[in-house]
Amino acid sequence: MIGTIVWVINAEVSAAVYTSQLNHNVITVGIVCAFGQGVTYSLLYWFGEKLARQWKGLQNQLDKIQNRFGDHLLSTFTFLCFLGGVIGLPPAIGMATLAAGLGVSYRASIPFIIAGRFIRFTVIGLAAEMLLPYLI
Repeated sequence: MIGTIVWVINAEVSAAVYTSQLNHNVITVGIVCAFGQGVTYSLLYWFGEKLARQWKGLQNQLDKIQNRFGDHLLSTFTFLCFLGGVIGLPPAIGMATLAAGLGVSYRASIPFIIAGRFIRFTVIGLAAEMLLPYLI
């Protein structure tokens, strides 16, 4: 979140630096970064639940989405959470915030974002570890 503005504390940059420059294990870096962001996504999930309850206009929009997708909402949303965790589209921050308002459980959303983030950070760490020596 703040890391998108202040690149020095960006998780992606941190994953690259810790693996390529500081020789930390790629899997460990992936786990630490993913669970670190998982804490934030968990807080956003609970904040989003409260937000949806108090902001009736938002809840009305979420209800329309629930009616439109019906029984397919859970599987679609879970897949989009994972995809958002890996590539960032749709933004995982938005998926985490809106999940509770859509009636998607914590277990069907946040763990999939965290799993996607683990893959993302691990791939970034591996790429940095393999490519950075050729770039410097």
